[in-house]
Amino acid sequence: MTSKASTDALLFGRNVPVNYLFVDGNSLGYYHQKSDKLYNGEMEVQAAFGFVKNVRRYASILHARPMILWDGFSDKRRDFYPDYKANRDNDPDIKKMKEGFAIQKPYILKMMTALGVTQLIAKDAEADDLAGLLVSSIAPQPIVEHIYLLTGDSDWLQLVRENVSWVSLREDAKNKQVNFEQFAELTGFATPRAFLEAKALQGDNSDNISGVGGIGAGGAKELLHEWGSVATMVRGINDGSIVVNKGRHKTAFNKLAKNAFNEKTGCRMLEAFKRNITLMNLIETKFPPTEIETIKGNRDVKAFEQLCYELNFRSFLEDLEVFVLPFERYC
Repeated sequence: MTSKASTDALLFGRNVPVNYLFVDGNSLGYYHQKSDKLYNGEMEVQAAFGFVKNVRRYASILHARPMILWDGFSDKRRDFYPDYKANRDNDPDIKKMKEGFAIQKPYILKMMTALGVTQLIAKDAEADDLAGLLVSSIAPQPIVEHIYLLTGDSDWLQLVRENVSWVSLREDAKNKQVNFEQFAELTGFATPRAFLEAKALQGDNSDNISGVGGIGAGGAKELLHEWGSVATMVRGINDGSIVVNKGRHKTAFNKLAKNAFNEKTGCRMLEAFKRNITLMNLIETKFPPTEIETIKGNRDVKAFEQLCYELNFRSFLEDLEVFVLPFERYC
């Protein structure tokens, strides 16, 4: 079924406070696809195995109702900024990894459905934008106690709120969970907005987004620690209430305030910052999904059991009643 994002649909039938676990589907799938190889015959199945195992694990640990968020196909950001993710197009390792995951994805969709897990596909957007849309609309609802964001993408840190926490899917993560109370301590930035502005200043190599030029991680932290926002510093320098005449980054800060042209990036610095905010902002996204496909969970333990036999997931079958318990409890 295809529909607009609907808070009512997601919360329908809930009359007690509920925790949600929003899972970044591709992020979790890719993470496990890159793990140690697991085969069923000649077919790699490590992504499917790790995906199901960890959705169960985190739903159980966090006492949360899982919901999987999937990317669709969208060139919106690339239309806005042609270099966006262009560095990934011809990487043979990434291409091979994605191909291996794509074969397993239909099984993941079926297994999640059979376990009662609802899945949302942003048909014309990225899961990042879908997460931002859902956090904005659902987090304020009285019926929502807490939202956990399971992802390997640090961009989702900007979505942290009083009742929204970021959870790393990586086992070796320095910070496994970041909540609102510990945000400054764990990220080095006072607010999620400051975190976003720092990323916009630095750029993002993984997405092939250039920074403003001359301001890296250290400079971004210094700027935002001192003035709280880029706008405050720029306004102050230009009206004379702020004078930056010392420090390692004084030249870069003054050039940013004056929107100087950066030879290395080929762009004016403030224009690059504003462009990057547009590309990276998930709460006020300029690229929201307009078409969302909902695959409603339809618990069918027999169907899940059959899929486990088909993929040879024997450990799930050893005590199936216990394995499906978190899904029965929270979905």
